[in-house]
Amino acid sequence: MVLKVKEKNDQLQFPGNRHFIVGDAEDPPVRDNMFGACIIRSTPHHVSSPEQAIRNLSSKLIEGGLFFSSDPHDSYVRFIFDFLMKVWKLHDEKASDDPLIKEKCLKKWLDDANIQGTIKFSTYLPPHIFLFLTEGASTALLSRTDTIFNSIPGFRKFSSLIYAEGIKVEQRNLSG
Repeated sequence: MVLKVKEKNDQLQFPGNRHFIVGDAEDPPVRDNMFGACIIRSTPHHVSSPEQAIRNLSSKLIEGGLFFSSDPHDSYVRFIFDFLMKVWKLHDEKASDDPLIKEKCLKKWLDDANIQGTIKFSTYLPPHIFLFLTEGASTALLSRTDTIFNSIPGFRKFSSLIYAEGIKVEQRNLSG
């Protein structure tokens, strides 16, 4: 995946410095306070201690650094997505013993890691639907369904994806 990202980065000719590192998410092989952003996509549900991984990744961010993560959500209708994956497997995956992220847990993990931000929900349709659409049509459908379903109170519990966007803040002093 890192090679694909590097290739895409070179094609798009993004300005600025980019570093791509392969390492253990639970113990990243870089010094603290080094990065201005961290993106972890579909990673926490693969590690044995997602809370530790998020805390360690946060330690690598500078104060004010941006954090983004996305993972499978502990949805009320998760059984539909799981059934479809058994009937028509899109990919092989090995996840942790508890592969679905709950909103309450993610909020606590972010707070413990000094990341202040928001939790959002996405993807209310099975991913199989998007295989029949062009990239533009898939993006438009995802955007529309997310807008509609996220506007319905309580409906976010039906999404298949949970993600967090935040900023690393100064560590809070809990003594006193």
